[in-house]
Amino acid sequence: MPKQSAELRVGIVHADPQRSAAVQSILTVAGMSVVGRARSPVEAVGVMSATEPDVVVATATASRGTSSADLVGLAIAGPTLLIVEAVDREHLATAATAGVAGLLLDGDYTADDLVRSVTLVANGSSAVSPKVAAALLELARDLADDKEVRDPDAFGLTTREREIMDLVMAGAANESIANALGLGTATVKGHVNRILAKLGAGSRAEAMARWAGLR
Repeated sequence: MPKQSAELRVGIVHADPQRSAAVQSILTVAGMSVVGRARSPVEAVGVMSATEPDVVVATATASRGTSSADLVGLAIAGPTLLIVEAVDREHLATAATAGVAGLLLDGDYTADDLVRSVTLVANGSSAVSPKVAAALLELARDLADDKEVRDPDAFGLTTREREIMDLVMAGAANESIANALGLGTATVKGHVNRILAKLGAGSRAEAMARWAGLR
């Protein structure tokens, strides 16, 4: 059975204690338990290893020196929902390919969006906010003009899988994809799982980065 919001244990990573407390307030109102807080990705690895949260909610920016290694460490500590403070395409690419499970843009989500995204990540799905998806899609279009961009045929996706991946790149959730293509949600989920396997991706966000030709 899918995990419900009230069952979830969450870790928070934020350099600003007040902002960290604000995120904690949103999550606890939804019934989630915040089991650990850290101020940096380096600190988070130890804290999250000790508390074993279902999801790590982290806020990080390239300007604060968040490296790919930091992000990989977060992803190892637990399924990670990363909140980015700006739509920086290079930083989004780093985050997506590091294995984070979800990407939200700071200031561009509601409390309900945050709770829903955490719940999705806890249940093995991914959450990508529309502006982040748009940025990755724009990057994919730019790379399409590069003669050296990887041929999509190399991934071995079927025509249907390409259709679904294009909708994923546009930020569509499984239910929206199902409605757009006249398929069942379970069918779409199966297609997405096969797409992730073919792209060698551990999350929807990483699949978007790979489809964009970043790896």
